[in-house]
Amino acid sequence: MVEQLTENELYQKQMSVWFEEHKRIGKQIERAIEHHTEIAQLNQEQLSLHNKRMEIAVAEYNGWATDNKLPLHVSD
Repeated sequence: MVEQLTENELYQKQMSVWFEEHKRIGKQIERAIEHHTEIAQLNQEQLSLHNKRMEIAVAEYNGWATDNKLPLHVSD
């Protein structure tokens, strides 16, 4: 048998479920922000390490180019 609800009971139950759903959506958004912040921090670290590697490579190349009387690489 289907439960018969009054208009007020139906509205109260519907809103209760809606509030819970949106509370969970908010938590999901918070987790996504945290995750993307962590990824951004890792990307920053990777970029820094990449730039250091590039500096080493340019210095090595320029040393070789100097020894061989070739044009130097100018970093951007």
